[in-house]
Amino acid sequence: MKKTLSILFALALVLSFSLVATTPVAASTDRHVPGPYATIQAAIDDAVPGDTIIVAAGHIAEENLIITTDGLTLTTDASDPATIRYQAATTSSVVDIRGEGVILESFIIERNNGVSGTQAINVRRSNVIVRDTTIIGSDNFHGPNVIPGIHLTTGDPGSYDIPLAGVVLKDNHISGEFCYGVAVTTYTDAPIEASIEGNTFTGLVWDWYGDGDFRLGWGVLIADTAHVFFGGSIYLTITDNTFDAVHGIYMPAGDPATPLLDVAAHCNSFLGTGDWGIYNLSGFTVDATFNWWGDASGPYHATLNPGGTGNAVSDNVEFDPWLQADLTEPLSVQTSTDTGQTSFTPSHGGIASLSSVKAPSLPSVTFPHGMFSFQICCLTPGQTVTLIVNLPEPVPVGTVWWKYDNGRWYSLPNRNDNGNNIMVIRLTDGGTGDSDGMADGFITDPGGPGNPMTVGWEGSPASKSALLWPWIALLAALMGGAGLFVWRRRRSEI
Repeated sequence: MKKTLSILFALALVLSFSLVATTPVAASTDRHVPGPYATIQAAIDDAVPGDTIIVAAGHIAEENLIITTDGLTLTTDASDPATIRYQAATTSSVVDIRGEGVILESFIIERNNGVSGTQAINVRRSNVIVRDTTIIGSDNFHGPNVIPGIHLTTGDPGSYDIPLAGVVLKDNHISGEFCYGVAVTTYTDAPIEASIEGNTFTGLVWDWYGDGDFRLGWGVLIADTAHVFFGGSIYLTITDNTFDAVHGIYMPAGDPATPLLDVAAHCNSFLGTGDWGIYNLSGFTVDATFNWWGDASGPYHATLNPGGTGNAVSDNVEFDPWLQADLTEPLSVQTSTDTGQTSFTPSHGGIASLSSVKAPSLPSVTFPHGMFSFQICCLTPGQTVTLIVNLPEPVPVGTVWWKYDNGRWYSLPNRNDNGNNIMVIRLTDGGTGDSDGMADGFITDPGGPGNPMTVGWEGSPASKSALLWPWIALLAALMGGAGLFVWRRRRSEI
């Protein structure tokens, strides 16, 4: 009887565990607009964390969205994106994000109302991602107020004390009538941490006096709501953006009580930005190395780089070294041996500090084009880069890329070893070919093409075996004769 009860108890226990294990977890739901929902806001109001709202391709929604649900994704067909357009004269945003972990992607956002303080997208919570979205401003307010395409701020109206962290603005296109493409503003001592990467800011203008005299807008503003001083600490990385027909980055005068302003701006392209690439009055130094300023001579600075003809920088901007070409363009330099121009094209990143140098002596190797020193920057740490080197003359088969580091020589193979003037080299950040040995997003590569010295046959059409055969036969005969002599001597001693 006891044995039967034990078996029944065990079965009941197993059954209870199986019921717990198979209890379904609430699954995320795809909510379609139009369809079950006539408006995007209706779908948002019905959503729970983890849901995805899919707006039909080409759909035009004239509504103001407020998103309070955490972990919500709003998406559309990237090949034919839906448009969210708001025209009513209110102070609301087109899209106001008040939920954590929200993803907004692939839309067209049109901000057409002309009211002070409005923006296309307002981000008020952490871990929000806005990506692959086109933001257009038109018919906007005229006057000296903050009118950004995307606004990052700490909290809600009446309670601006919620820290903002982990926000990513990536691969968006912002244009039209905006004072600023992105405004990062603090109201209290709550900090902001965000990444602004891969965006394009183009043709931003605004009418300060309302007289039709439009001024050039700024790509990024970093300040408080009155763009006068900073409230809380701000940590920003601004990378791989394009500033075209706009001013670049503006930081007004800072509050001495500000705990910290930590801004790093790398791998950006400042193209035709008018007066300023970066204008910094905050009192904090901005790390703005490895940017393209519109000209190989670098940014203009009255004392630090008076010969620079690129976009200007103010004081408190660390800009050297800079990119000597846009990330999409090859970079050339005259060889140290005056054989001509050599161009470098990396598969990823950009080249900075390119120069030609004389090659140290290496026995049995010649360097007809000398060597080169450069850095490849704007990489993901540990990334491998394929480097195409276009030399002024063909190099012989067997030419390799020699590197000289700390008194040590080693070589990398040419992956295009067919006797023409193109060499293809593979370099890895922190690994093969990186002289600093650190996976830090930068490859340091002093090196150059070295040819093995000729011994008489490299320039001849005759084969090496044909030239060597008589010498091989003579050596064999000598070895045979020496062997016969030893054998006869041993015989005579027996």
